[in-house]
Amino acid sequence: MPRLEVAGVVKVPTAANGLGTNQTDYGVQVTFYRPLLTGVKTFGSLGYQRIGDPNTLRLHDGERATLGLDVNYANWGGGALLDYEKSLFPGVPNSFTVDPYVTLPFLFGSGLQVYTTVALTRQSPNHEFGVRLVL
Repeated sequence: MPRLEVAGVVKVPTAANGLGTNQTDYGVQVTFYRPLLTGVKTFGSLGYQRIGDPNTLRLHDGERATLGLDVNYANWGGGALLDYEKSLFPGVPNSFTVDPYVTLPFLFGSGLQVYTTVALTRQSPNHEFGVRLVL
C-alpha cells in the first residue's frame, strides 16, 4: 500500500562568507511512498517553501517537488532524488538537481543520512552537502 507523510521543514542559515540570506526558511511538504520490492520504494513530494528575506532583497516563496528511489538493506540505505525548486527571482529559470544519499544506522533504529547535490541547471546549487537525522 502507498504511504503518505506530512512534514514541516525548517532550514537554518549555514552559508559562509555572505553567500546565504542569514535567515531561516520554512516549508510544508506532503510525501507519497510506494513500495516496489522488499527494501525498494519510490517516492515523490509536493511542497511550498517560505524563504527568509534579507533586508536588502525581496525573494519569492514558491513550490518545490521531488521524485526518487530509495533502497534499504538491514539498517543501511541509499538512493537518489530529482529535486525541483521554483526560482527565487523573477525571470530566472527554476532549479533542478539530483541528490544522491546514503543512510547510516544510528541510535535506537534511527539513521543519519548524508547527502550531496549535483546541479542539472546553471541556476542550481552545485556544492551542497548535508546530514539529516532520520527517525
